[in-house]
Amino acid sequence: MISLKNLVINQLCMLITPVVKPFDQILAAVRHLPELRRLEIHAKDDCSVDRLPQLQHLESLQLLIPKISTPILVKCCKSNGNLRSLHLGYGCVQKNLRDIVPHCKNLEVLKFGMTAKSSEYTPLARLPKLKELSYSGVRRSGSFETLLSALAVKSQLTHLSIDGGSLTLQETSQLVRIQSLRNLKCYCSTTDCVEMLANLANLEELCLSVYRPLDISISLLPIIANCRNMKLLRIAVGNVDKNFVNDAIRLYNTKAADSMAMVVDK
Repeated sequence: MISLKNLVINQLCMLITPVVKPFDQILAAVRHLPELRRLEIHAKDDCSVDRLPQLQHLESLQLLIPKISTPILVKCCKSNGNLRSLHLGYGCVQKNLRDIVPHCKNLEVLKFGMTAKSSEYTPLARLPKLKELSYSGVRRSGSFETLLSALAVKSQLTHLSIDGGSLTLQETSQLVRIQSLRNLKCYCSTTDCVEMLANLANLEELCLSVYRPLDISISLLPIIANCRNMKLLRIAVGNVDKNFVNDAIRLYNTKAADSMAMVVDK
């Protein structure tokens, strides 16, 4: 037990127990383990994790729970200075996520989801070592414009996933300034937004969705032509015409590049 490195606490069904605050009881029991680096907590019901800040050696934390108070999360980040990966379920934090930024100097991966104003998201760009950012769930249209603009200034982000809400033209204009991006998953609102992604010349993987009934065939060709390091192009949702695959192969064969996989989901 003293050498435990990874711990998963999983509530599989409705929790009925005479134990008061069972999650806190578990956290109290493992708080002194010097090798514990990775913790996952999965819960369907509201649960207390007030003792989470008592852990001090975490490098990876995943909280798929209904909610955690921002002060507790801030204390946890403060007591785990080597935290490199933080995954928060949608709505787990309702507001003031920006409060963790001063205490996450080593954070490289952040996954979260919450409906908020753009001013709530933008400070996350100040995370000094952030390389991977993933968002999932509902969000307000245009709410990422200032965040993407701030990320473009630093240009250190390599992975970006926005799995919720189509990018507006203004948001896309800021996104394509992040020239450090290697891996991108996003939803686009127009064919113009799709075509603009061709400016991300260093992309290696792109997963694209367009829910509107638009033919994006012509808009995809500049991406294939300009992104010479592309290894995987996946059209998760979107309409392409019957000639697209042949046009793409013909265009790709004119490039001096490594092999690329192309997937069009149906």
